[in-house]
Amino acid sequence: MRSLHRRESKSKRNRKWCLVLEVKDVVIRIGGKTIIEKARFNVAPGSLIAISGHSGSGKTTLLRSIMGITQPDSGCISLGDLVYSDLSAQQRRAFRLKNIGIVDQTSSLVEELTCADNVRLLCEASGMRSRDAKDMAYDCLSRVGMADYASREPETLSGGQRQRVAIACALATKPRLIAADEPTSSLDDSSTEQVVAALREIVENSDIPGVIVTHDYRVKEKVDQVLELRNATICG
Repeated sequence: MRSLHRRESKSKRNRKWCLVLEVKDVVIRIGGKTIIEKARFNVAPGSLIAISGHSGSGKTTLLRSIMGITQPDSGCISLGDLVYSDLSAQQRRAFRLKNIGIVDQTSSLVEELTCADNVRLLCEASGMRSRDAKDMAYDCLSRVGMADYASREPETLSGGQRQRVAIACALATKPRLIAADEPTSSLDDSSTEQVVAALREIVENSDIPGVIVTHDYRVKEKVDQVLELRNATICG
């Protein structure tokens, strides 16, 4: 099993640089077709960027590599001084669970549990003690404006409220990167604004990078940078 590949340290590197997400010359092929051609960009801590493109352009495929779910065919992806894209599947999974907060378009929540319990279980799964997990769950819900709904079950919530609970779940492991896949695809304007505001609050106040895959113009208007994926190439 490969060990974590650490870049050579630099004495002048400050804390912010150590938390940069770097995508460097990433190539992804599926069935012999090049989906992503030498993608290269950085996301600084505290910055929220969007990757946009038409349906089937490969933006979710790229995000899956950024999340460590799949491996690029070449190039590397790193978070701080850890290059994780060339690790084994098992190592990438361990890295993802500890370091990456994931928000998807379906707000995958356990319907039979309360909002607080959805977050608490993830806290406990990361090794947190039960009492600390309860406190952490409430704190995560508070950060996304959902503390008053802690005892409610997800099925009683609106789409935007569910997504904010999903963001609270993504906070449970104190991630070093937020990755969101079409988080506003089925939301109205008000809910979209609340979800993007919650994501921005997290990346800014936690001082971590955030990446959103979206084709939603409402989201693209509110992020720090938009990268367009056209003909397998990142532009922007």
